[in-house]
Amino acid sequence: MAHQSCGFRQTTDSIVELRNWHTFKIRHRPMPDGGWVATHEDITEQRRSEVKIEYMAHHDALTDLANRVLLNERLEAALGRRTHREEMVAVHHLDLDQFKAINDTFGHPAGDKLLKIVADRLRGLARETDTIARMAAMNSSSCRPRSPLPPTRPRLRNASLS
Repeated sequence: MAHQSCGFRQTTDSIVELRNWHTFKIRHRPMPDGGWVATHEDITEQRRSEVKIEYMAHHDALTDLANRVLLNERLEAALGRRTHREEMVAVHHLDLDQFKAINDTFGHPAGDKLLKIVADRLRGLARETDTIARMAAMNSSSCRPRSPLPPTRPRLRNASLS
């Protein structure tokens, strides 16, 4: 993959991801005598760290639900598809009433446990294409692309209250 530009050869880098999830950076450097030196660097751990950081930037650490940033990205994408294909998009917002009282009475560990339980229940109701996000301490929202609205609302409401 050498680049030739008016007789000048440039250094080129390539990233190769193998099927066993190892990742290598291959650098080709031109030599003054016309040859090349190729170096291979295992950057697997660096790539894993990048993937982990990307995940953490888009998910809530406590519940492992999507965060506001990821929900907004998915909602924009769903609304864009809806515009072009005339699809429906449903957005549900859930607010846990008296959540502050739970934290104040039973402590933050109890509130955290409740949030995890609610997140697990909502995940159990979601389709693979849905995005459930934790918006704040006591709020969550979901984006359901290509969703018929009437059957979905009672199912979500009834399941979250039980």
